[in-house]
Amino acid sequence: MGPVNVKAGDFYDTIGLGAWSKSAGKTDALSLSTKVGPVTLGVYTTDVGGGTAAASGATNVSIAAKVAGAKVKLINDPRAKWTDLSASGTFAGISVAAEHFKRKSVNGHPEEKITLLHVGGKAGAIKWDIAQYKNKDVVNTHSNSKFTLLGSMLIGHRARGRTATAVADVEDFSKILGVSVSTKVAGSKIKAIYTKNTYSAADKVTGAELIFTHAVSGGKLTANLAKFSGSEFDIMNGTNKGIRFDIKF
Repeated sequence: MGPVNVKAGDFYDTIGLGAWSKSAGKTDALSLSTKVGPVTLGVYTTDVGGGTAAASGATNVSIAAKVAGAKVKLINDPRAKWTDLSASGTFAGISVAAEHFKRKSVNGHPEEKITLLHVGGKAGAIKWDIAQYKNKDVVNTHSNSKFTLLGSMLIGHRARGRTATAVADVEDFSKILGVSVSTKVAGSKIKAIYTKNTYSAADKVTGAELIFTHAVSGGKLTANLAKFSGSEFDIMNGTNKGIRFDIKF
């Protein structure tokens, strides 16, 4: 057994790859982990979950290891009755990441089942990514507003600190399927994203985005043009334009 790593206090925590819970604030939290051979074992507990599992606190255990070149992690909360299995790795230049979260119906919480698949690679100067998110019952018992697929600025109100052009969060959708391509031109990065989504249980929505980023002295400039189409809710169908400057300290 190796040394025990200890982290305590108020901090942010992500479950697996973040499809169910990404960078959620935790108070009075304690995280312990150690290695036993090739396996990493962990225990995590918190008093209050800042909108996550349960206001009365949560405790989960985890086990992680490299399997056939992939990093595999299993997290389980026996009291809240949820399990998260994630795996990620790169094979022949193709990055693959997958996650499956399942929570049983317990203490008034409905059953939840969320899956995520992300594949990406490069073709010359073009970087491409394909991702799919499924929320079987359109249920998420807490806000997950920091998670977004493919770097989208239409989804995830609190992604990147806060995204003013976002019009929904990932848990508002039962399905998101999208592709992105990006390249660098004259020191700037240009990314295009297209998604086919199901908002709530049945509202078919398509998304299109163009994102421009450029590093400048002291920070990074980002401009984006984004639009959802086809929603039965008019407020979602507008064209969103944004510009932001992130300062490096």
